[in-house]
Amino acid sequence: MTILTRDYYHRPSFTTLLKKEQHLQDNYKGHSRRIKVNCMASRHTIILKANGRLSFPDHKEGFDNIGTLLAFDPALRCRCLEVRMLWGEIPKHLNLSSFLRATFGDGYGRVQGDGDLSVLGWEWLSYNYDRYVLTPSKVAALLPKRLQAPLENCWQLADMRRYIASEQPPLETRPASIRYTDSDKEGHLVNRLQRVHHTYMCDPAKCDGSTYNGGGCGAPTNPTGISIRDYLRDCSVTPWRMSALRAGYVPTHWNAEDKAEGWFLGTHKSCMNRGYYARKQAMVKYHQDPYTGKYVFTKVRTYKSH
Repeated sequence: MTILTRDYYHRPSFTTLLKKEQHLQDNYKGHSRRIKVNCMASRHTIILKANGRLSFPDHKEGFDNIGTLLAFDPALRCRCLEVRMLWGEIPKHLNLSSFLRATFGDGYGRVQGDGDLSVLGWEWLSYNYDRYVLTPSKVAALLPKRLQAPLENCWQLADMRRYIASEQPPLETRPASIRYTDSDKEGHLVNRLQRVHHTYMCDPAKCDGSTYNGGGCGAPTNPTGISIRDYLRDCSVTPWRMSALRAGYVPTHWNAEDKAEGWFLGTHKSCMNRGYYARKQAMVKYHQDPYTGKYVFTKVRTYKSH
């Protein structure tokens, strides 16, 4: 393959992408490459790590000062900085035209939409190379030879990800009230509620949450005699409900107007291993700590069953 040139004519799948990523990981796992380049009248080392990152041990102070110097004198070449910029920039682009616009500007030395501002940081590229003779293979040749194949692989993976993402169907953005029929709405609401209760109340060793709504999961849903819509509406305006779940209580009856302090009837986490009608209910008082803002729960009384 040639960098910045897509030569596959079939649509790549997630499986193809994962296989290629795994293949590259196996090839580079535990290995690092050391490349020597001529930089600032010296012989510098560039290290390609196993995770695909570049390291520049001869530039421990960074490239800020060098970048400022090159902006005033593009004829001065810092090969390490050039490799670093190309390594980070090329995989971001879909094709050669996109790369040239980002590095050369709109063809007149300007960034599109920015007036007369030059493409900052890439003056060395426009000074030393003609944009109209740069082909995909010549862009790859701007890097040291031992880095060309790894960069080509990085671009291929990035291009496959972009291609797959562009082919994905748009996400469903319609509200649930439109997506579901009237007969399905309440069932979906009950399942969602039970999933939340399962997270806080069920023992993972006994209930994996694989089935809901009357299946193998013992997490409670809305109380008998209260519709799921009314129950969820009260839950949405109750600030202490999630704190109660974390404390091990599932509130069933309470006054939704009580915010800072009050009481509720609920089921404790210790009753989840019993049948629904054998679960005892407790009367729990709560209040909000004025210093920490957290809710404190105190069990007052236990009732026999539902």
